[in-house]
Amino acid sequence: MVVRDRCNVSECVVKLLKKTWLSIKEMADQSNVPESTTRRYLQRFDAFFRYEKRSRGRRYHYEGIPIISQVKQFYDNGYEAEAIEEILMKQFPFVADDEGLIEQEKEVLTPIPTTEDIRQVVAKEVERATKSLHDEIRRNQDYINKRLEERDKRLMEVMSEMLEQRREIAASTEKKGFWVRLFGGE
Repeated sequence: MVVRDRCNVSECVVKLLKKTWLSIKEMADQSNVPESTTRRYLQRFDAFFRYEKRSRGRRYHYEGIPIISQVKQFYDNGYEAEAIEEILMKQFPFVADDEGLIEQEKEVLTPIPTTEDIRQVVAKEVERATKSLHDEIRRNQDYINKRLEERDKRLMEVMSEMLEQRREIAASTEKKGFWVRLFGGE
């Protein structure tokens, strides 16, 4: 025989609402992600989670559980936070209501990104990294060229000074002929 809790309609509604809005610990338990990690995901990707502010902190909507699981999967696969955010933006679009508040669309919940989405994110990341490397190479080449020009300029100055000193020494020790030395000169 099954024994059910008896409650009036308002009590049943309150119980149902309590299951809809979960604490961080409940979110962690239901998503099988450690509580500290769940807390970090909720803070880092807060735009993707609906929550209510309550007297003892926030309560998160149960629809966020698959998002937490998916974020963990992305991190486990080596994705960076920015790439994860881009994928989440494609999977969980936002809608602004009349009051300017942002809320997730409920219809779009795809658990795994398509290979095309992943390819696009990876391509963007590779393009960004390549551009960054090209910029760094250009800056290094400019620095090297500047330093070489400065070195060449100093080298030419030193060589000019040395040549001038040699000319002065040569002029002062120039060999005088026998007759000039004998009878004197100059």
